[in-house]
Amino acid sequence: MSAQSKFSWQEKFQYKFDNFMSKGGFSVFLALVSAFFGTFLLMTGLRYLSEWIFPNQDLESDLLWDVFVQLIGLRDTGDEANFSTKTVGVLTIFLGLVLFSSLVAFITQEFESRLTLLKKGKSLVVEKNHTLILGFNDRIVDIITELVIANESEYDAAIVILSEKDKEYMDDFLRDKLGDLTTTRVVTRNGVVTNINNLNKVGVKVARSVVILNDAKGTDPQDVKKLSDARVVKAILATVAANEEKKSSLPPIIAEIHSAQYRILGKSIAPQTVTTLNEADILGRILVQTSRSVGLATVYLNIVGFAGNEIYFYHPQVDWQNLSFSELQFHFYQSIPLGVRDKNGDVIIKPDSNYQLKNAESIIILAEDDSQIKFHQEPLLKPEILGYVDVRKTIDRKTEKHLIIGWNSKTPICLREYAKYVVEGSEVNLVTHKLTSEIEAKFEEIRKAYPQVLMQIRQINVDVVEELKSLELYKYNSISILASKGKNSEEIDAKTLTTLLEIRQIFQEYKEETGNP
Repeated sequence: MSAQSKFSWQEKFQYKFDNFMSKGGFSVFLALVSAFFGTFLLMTGLRYLSEWIFPNQDLESDLLWDVFVQLIGLRDTGDEANFSTKTVGVLTIFLGLVLFSSLVAFITQEFESRLTLLKKGKSLVVEKNHTLILGFNDRIVDIITELVIANESEYDAAIVILSEKDKEYMDDFLRDKLGDLTTTRVVTRNGVVTNINNLNKVGVKVARSVVILNDAKGTDPQDVKKLSDARVVKAILATVAANEEKKSSLPPIIAEIHSAQYRILGKSIAPQTVTTLNEADILGRILVQTSRSVGLATVYLNIVGFAGNEIYFYHPQVDWQNLSFSELQFHFYQSIPLGVRDKNGDVIIKPDSNYQLKNAESIIILAEDDSQIKFHQEPLLKPEILGYVDVRKTIDRKTEKHLIIGWNSKTPICLREYAKYVVEGSEVNLVTHKLTSEIEAKFEEIRKAYPQVLMQIRQINVDVVEELKSLELYKYNSISILASKGKNSEEIDAKTLTTLLEIRQIFQEYKEETGNP
């Protein structure tokens, strides 16, 4: 005797009914409709039986219609009906109330579940040609702000965010941090970014580009950053897998990865599409360059941000007409060619003046907006050769002295970049609040790699003004303050700003005492 035969038919029916009802939604509605028609047939049969046994002599009506309107609660049996008809009518009305209440409860429950689904951010996103952001961290405000500026020339643009964070938290956070979004809409959804089903819900196949954010901050321990990097690589794999049908036309994927090893892995998944970035490396290089050249920060801000001018890749609808790079600039108005990207995908900034553009896949051009880039087949003006004086003045480079305050993931990069730029005999010093053996070992490694540059490290309490004054800050060409560790970005920014204000006060006092600027 099989185990299945031990169950009674009532248990089997209950099991199948429970499975059917557990599907919810349409199943519950179908069950209610079935119960209504079953009750209608039952009460119609009882009414026919009542009329056959105890007929109403003076009452003529449509019996089916009477049962139906009583079941939906629109009519009673009337005073002329006999006791049997009234009893069946009352029972019909009672059953109708039960069914109607169940229907109201079902509609209310479905409405509440739909609202809950919307609040949780699980519903489908019906967008295309949108920017898809996977992940959510403090940098998302800056990213959205730049995208809003970039989308000003579009009538209706969308940014879709998929993150494991709660949708209500994301909406409240963005509402507090962002201003007017002009023509851009921001849509948030909750879900695991490495799940292909979730990616399909947010339209990964029809997205213009995909940005994958890293959950780890630069100040986090290496173990935390490596784990977060592995998740980013997994998200890249999921994005590529979700676009399996259109693998030849994947959207650009930009991923933030701390580790060099994981950056290589992420890039290898789709070399022509995936771009991996390291925040510390990029910001460290920019910090060193801008600290050595006054005004360069304004230039970077204008070029890198979407406010003002920005850099684009451009290829005309017609061929380049055998132009050289030196001739190219006269074929654009309000746009400046900066370099080329050859057919191998390699980028060349400021190529040789005789470089033939027929070898280029596209050019790198600086313009206020991509809508203003237009290639003119005829030159807008013809250059006139005026000659030149074969004497070029050169400025002798002098030794420099730079100070870095604070230690984080960008500090080693800044030390190396300073050592590469400055001339022999220059000085690069490091001040840290807590000098550990790990920091000392890393600093000593860099110092030995660049023996031509004098490097020193000190431990001081930057919160004490007297210790800051002991550094003789006025002797340095530049002072770079790097963020220290903290619980959140607000705390880190507060510490950095406090140090900056203290240094500013020291310089003001120095100017009043000495008269030197």
